[in-house]
Amino acid sequence: MARLLAILTLALAIDPATIPIERLTAISGDVSGVRVPSLAPACRPGGEDPVTHIRCAGDTGATPRGLLEGAIFTGAITGYRWEQRQAIYDAYTTGTGPDGRPRGYTHMAVHLGCKPGVREYHGIYPPHPCNGAFLNALLGELYNHAPPIIPICFVMNDDDRSVNLPADFDRSLCRLVVPKWEFPVADCDLKAVRAAFPDALLYWENPAGQSAPKRDSCSPSPLPEGRAWFQHAKRAYGLRGVLVETDLRVLGATPEAAVRAIERARDAWQDVDAVLFETDIYQKFWNGRSEREGVAYNDAIRKAVPWLKGFMSGGTAP
Repeated sequence: MARLLAILTLALAIDPATIPIERLTAISGDVSGVRVPSLAPACRPGGEDPVTHIRCAGDTGATPRGLLEGAIFTGAITGYRWEQRQAIYDAYTTGTGPDGRPRGYTHMAVHLGCKPGVREYHGIYPPHPCNGAFLNALLGELYNHAPPIIPICFVMNDDDRSVNLPADFDRSLCRLVVPKWEFPVADCDLKAVRAAFPDALLYWENPAGQSAPKRDSCSPSPLPEGRAWFQHAKRAYGLRGVLVETDLRVLGATPEAAVRAIERARDAWQDVDAVLFETDIYQKFWNGRSEREGVAYNDAIRKAVPWLKGFMSGGTAP
């Protein structure tokens, strides 16, 4: 099987190295809003799907209402079978969105960090192979889909201090790379990821309410603040951009509050690409917030903040 997977990844319909930077950075997608009702876990609350072994409750007992309605968390796309992933890719690109038109999403955030035998994302998703052949095949599926989907590769687990991907993983398949999800520090992670992916476009995702990273052992002293840190990160690591996170639970339901929070950070981010990345991902997965609500909310933010470059919490594709 490993040999077959390795062969499959070599037969790419598109060479990632040939994708122009303008296309790589024209980011659009939805990390948890696209619904495929046929893939909703078929299990009672607290149980698990008999085929995928996806669970219907998290490790704290919380019920992911969106998941039970078929919402797809792309960070855990590894939790689905091959034929199910094909249905997800179809829904994500040519499938009909809430406005009656094809969604047309072009990028998908995927988590590649892996621990053998360990369930993922609050224990909901089953373990998957951690070998390079499996990960290569997964990313190959995205490039080979019609139309192709560009992966945004999250390459470290929260407790990783280095990039621990398998030796047989083809790193050239990741043109856009992020160390970790919404992590408060960045220098050591960015340094490690840049060394592992010397040619990739490198991004940092900010935790909500924190426009620049806090100090770690790799940070310069004194720690540059705001815009100065991003200028430092561009020089030191070739940082391309910040994946912007806001918190609907703190800001409230109106997009105007998120707009104000983003505008307050504009000076800090002016030298890098700021991508509207995570706004209501949590609510769509856990609370059952509808895709239509998410698209309307994020479209309103993008309209009010035209300097944002792309989106990943859903929206109307260009």
